[in-house]
Amino acid sequence: KQPPLIFMSHAWSTPFWQTLRLLELYLQERCKLMGWSSADNVLVWVCTFANNQHDLGELAGGLMDTPFVRAIQSEGCRGTLVVLDGE
Repeated sequence: KQPPLIFMSHAWSTPFWQTLRLLELYLQERCKLMGWSSADNVLVWVCTFANNQHDLGELAGGLMDTPFVRAIQSEGCRGTLVVLDGE
């Protein structure tokens, strides 16, 4: 397991290419702010890819047990990015 440095969630209505571009812009600024030399080794936890979209059973139960909360509260997580659509 690799703990994320950044947790990212997004709107399903945002085109994927746009989500990636926004992530790239965010990481450029975040690297400057944190004094990181590059984003090459920044682990980003993307909610879309972290959950089995065909079996969301792992999301059942209490909020604190979900992968989202575990990622955000992990020791190494240093930021949260939420990508919204234009509406």
